[in-house]
Amino acid sequence: MIVVDDASTDRTQEIASSFDVKIISLKKRQNANYCRNIGAEKAEGDILLFLDSDVVSKKNTIEMTRRAFEKNHVDAIVGVYAVSNEYPNLTSKYKNLWIRFSYTISEPAIDWIFGAVSAIRKDVFLKADGFKKGMQAKRGTDDLELGKRLSKMNYKILLDTSVEVVHLKTFSLLSLLQNDFRRSIWFVSLAGNLGQLGTSTTKGFVNIYPNFIFSTVLSIPLLMLLIFSLVYSWNLFPVILLLLLFYFLNRKFINYFAKNYGIVQSVLALGIMLLDNLICAVGSFAGVVSLIFNRNEK
Repeated sequence: MIVVDDASTDRTQEIASSFDVKIISLKKRQNANYCRNIGAEKAEGDILLFLDSDVVSKKNTIEMTRRAFEKNHVDAIVGVYAVSNEYPNLTSKYKNLWIRFSYTISEPAIDWIFGAVSAIRKDVFLKADGFKKGMQAKRGTDDLELGKRLSKMNYKILLDTSVEVVHLKTFSLLSLLQNDFRRSIWFVSLAGNLGQLGTSTTKGFVNIYPNFIFSTVLSIPLLMLLIFSLVYSWNLFPVILLLLLFYFLNRKFINYFAKNYGIVQSVLALGIMLLDNLICAVGSFAGVVSLIFNRNEK
């Protein structure tokens, strides 16, 4: 295992030194993608396994990854978040389970990489020039971009749900909404630059499936009708109809949530999802505006 220390000022080297790992220390701070590429170049194995800093591999993660490559003639394997009951609040349960759900309903053959847990053949990674050093890993689109590039080069990427890691990140309601607002802008930007914005409503875009896009659009008139109904004492029947439609679009996820956390929490998760969709709608609109202005400036 290789640890690339990006000129850290904490105890990274000290802690890493207590394990059987190779440490590469950078004298000048770069970024996550630079470190990933350096680690890949120095790796001696044929397959590179990338794990995010906020995940913990399960005991069988490496073994399941090895088996996936042996069973399938593919160039990369993408794993998923495991179901975990350790999250301290409902918001964290919602977000982490939604990410897992969005992956599990995807087709096995995908065209993106999931930075949290992905394995790529070293020769393929090097031929593709690795991660783009100029992209910021914190935006969460650098791994997606690599996957799109690999797919364009006709390399095969397989989603294998038996390859799991436990996601440690927790969210408050505020941090969730802030996170998804920013990610919506970046996802729209990436989809637009790849020319896939128009097909997202029928094919989805990476793990953003069509029904989530439709419910995101629906959240705006739903909120407006709810406000007008409360302020001007309008009939609540149209609001109820839209709420039922919103549930229908997201029923598979809500049922999946109920299966893991119970019916009561699933009802509350539906409320979080409505707020989340509304924020995603605003972020997506901001992303489209930014995309238009950036193109006009070129």
